[in-house]
Amino acid sequence: MARLVYSCRFDVAADDGIVTVLSAYRDWIVGHYRNRLQLDGFDFDPEVVGPHDGVPDGHSLFSLVYEDGDERVVRILWSFPDDNDQGLRWANEVRVGHFGHRCGVEHLISIESVQYSVSPAKLLFGSPRAIRDICTKTPAYIGEMQVRAEPYTLQQSGLNDLLELLTRRCCRTLTVEDSHRESTRLDRLHEQAITRPLPHHELVQLHGSAAQAR
Repeated sequence: MARLVYSCRFDVAADDGIVTVLSAYRDWIVGHYRNRLQLDGFDFDPEVVGPHDGVPDGHSLFSLVYEDGDERVVRILWSFPDDNDQGLRWANEVRVGHFGHRCGVEHLISIESVQYSVSPAKLLFGSPRAIRDICTKTPAYIGEMQVRAEPYTLQQSGLNDLLELLTRRCCRTLTVEDSHRESTRLDRLHEQAITRPLPHHELVQLHGSAAQAR
């Protein structure tokens, strides 16, 4: 049974947001196969619908595109074995939705055991490089709060400001109801995605940004 280990949801400006986001995911996935698996000729276009035939055995890469008028959702499903333990499989589900003046991004990562074994876990957790690249190249927002792809330096004198931001601004913006509504908006363009209201504490785990604020 797969276990969710990472989730994030944020918005970027839609001027060229979906192009920037899809380009970041393409570079991330292509880099995995060209650099780590030495598949020099590997390429991937997220907007080409269907399975990708060029992945190795045990890997799966699939894209779906849904459109409704000016609104569009690109869904990427990518799974592959763990580098150190072939009995474990990583599964990525990415949904990028273009809605009017903004582009919504949702990324879920799960891990599942496909082969029974007893051994020490050798897992490294963190945000995907694509997330950090997106937040570096274009302004990213959680509600009204802009987030950066770098640690936040917090001076002792700014502690009260941080607490006020988290309790009055962030928590009012990112309610469970908001999460349900945004996930539903991404889901309503297709039938295969499952609406999943995320708890507040799981909604955003941007490794290397707010999660490392200190």
